[in-house]
Amino acid sequence: MLWALGDARTRRIIERAHERATAKALRWLEDEVAETRWSSGRERAKTPALVVAAFRHFDNRDNFPLLHDHCLILNRVQRLDDGEPVWGALDTRRRYRHVVAAGTLYTLAMTTEVCEELGLATVPRDVTPGLRPVMEIAGVDSGLIDWSSTRRQRIEDALEGLTYEYAQKHGRRPACCPTAPSRSPRPCATTTRTAAPDPNSPALRLPKRSAPTSGGRGSSARTAATTPAGRSPLSSWRSASGRDTA
Repeated sequence: MLWALGDARTRRIIERAHERATAKALRWLEDEVAETRWSSGRERAKTPALVVAAFRHFDNRDNFPLLHDHCLILNRVQRLDDGEPVWGALDTRRRYRHVVAAGTLYTLAMTTEVCEELGLATVPRDVTPGLRPVMEIAGVDSGLIDWSSTRRQRIEDALEGLTYEYAQKHGRRPACCPTAPSRSPRPCATTTRTAAPDPNSPALRLPKRSAPTSGGRGSSARTAATTPAGRSPLSSWRSASGRDTA
């Protein structure tokens, strides 16, 4: 939200911090995690580099502004065999075990640079009961964050429905299906997954809906509107929110 509603300088700082944090997380995976395996996994070795393709997106599946990259890591890497480079398989299981750590490193690097450059601070925010809080930029109202996090609410609703159906059939709550959305079964995530928007549009038309009044610093009631013809979608978002200061 800070990137979407900020002025030109704020957006540049956030985009630069995002790019540096992404590169830092990928370098860590490359230097500390990446290994190649062969002989049915019996042989392993450090690989000197990863092959990564990054795709920049500017919004989520519901057309809300969300700056993020999708990084596709090739599952083929090189190792030296008698001094000659040969291609082999990437140990994807080892990489998977370190995904959360890489994400944490990205978040720490990203928020640290943004806060230092813009003079901001972070505050913990409880999202899922029983799990660690997430760090958010101080001053951004939680209602505004929740308003743009529509996918999470759909997963919670789907999980509640599955849990109710199971309880009606078996007379108890499912022990293998915790209520925490982050641990929801795969059907909750797949059945609520909407079609991706056109990736060629940096920020697509926003649905007509009213945003909650935000009590955060420098905020006011915000209303999103569809993009008028000939205008940048992000400009329309800022204009609708009273922050057209690019």
